[in-house]
Amino acid sequence: RVLHVPILLPRLDRDWRGKWGHETAWLEFGLRSEVDIAEFLQTLFDNNPGADDLDEPLAAAFARDVLSQDVARRAMDLVIAANIARPGSVLLPKLRQFGEDRLIRESPGCLNYFAETVDTIDELRWPTLSVHRIDSVLRWMDRVPGYIEGVPSGPSGVAMSALSELCATVQPSSPSASLMWAMVGIEALYAEGTDGLKRQIMAKTELTLGPRLDNKKRFNRLYDVRSRFVHGDIPFPLSYATDDVYTGNTAHEDLAEASHIAQANLLASLQRLIELNRYDFEFGYTLLA
Repeated sequence: RVLHVPILLPRLDRDWRGKWGHETAWLEFGLRSEVDIAEFLQTLFDNNPGADDLDEPLAAAFARDVLSQDVARRAMDLVIAANIARPGSVLLPKLRQFGEDRLIRESPGCLNYFAETVDTIDELRWPTLSVHRIDSVLRWMDRVPGYIEGVPSGPSGVAMSALSELCATVQPSSPSASLMWAMVGIEALYAEGTDGLKRQIMAKTELTLGPRLDNKKRFNRLYDVRSRFVHGDIPFPLSYATDDVYTGNTAHEDLAEASHIAQANLLASLQRLIELNRYDFEFGYTLLA
């Protein structure tokens, strides 16, 4: 249960498009989780026979650690929901969990700067990214098959897992990884089989997200860049290369643009599923005489 969300970056009551003058701030919220320690210990002992030699204080500490993992998981759910609701609204390098006046857990947050994706799509004018309520997005996410258990399935489940990987990817230094994960999510939502993937996705995303009226060549290059990269035809920097190698690197720029287009397609498609209250898209074919 989300108790308090006073700050999002940029603030939710302002025009969020193209205004990325972020100031460092806390994203503060509370999550309530309750457990019966005795019941937890009994379940632990039943499922792990070797654990029955734990004394109660140690077992209780173990229970608290398990609960803190659940809280950290739900915190990331909130961050991902915020970036579906308003892409680029939250950049959260670290999640820090406090309890009893001390730091309990520190874990990676959402390192992907989706705001750059929004800026790229504003220039290309497709697809349209809309605005949703975070609580509505969270309810939809919780109903994705397998999402609560941590291994979502089906088209929307694979797309959500891909989005979680995107959140862990640092932009702009890793456009290749971002492109690959975004395409995994897009293909899960739109592809049938492996034949004609480019044709399938181009046609189906237009049916779902509206027609591309401008910059069609740049969109059509998305799959070409992806294919060239997968087949080793695009050089890319070392993972530990210094930032100056990206300046003026046309191959890197091609990957970055393709990555932003793919991420925007994935985010817009998830928004469309939420609007339709669906967990997959269905397409039919009509034979015209």
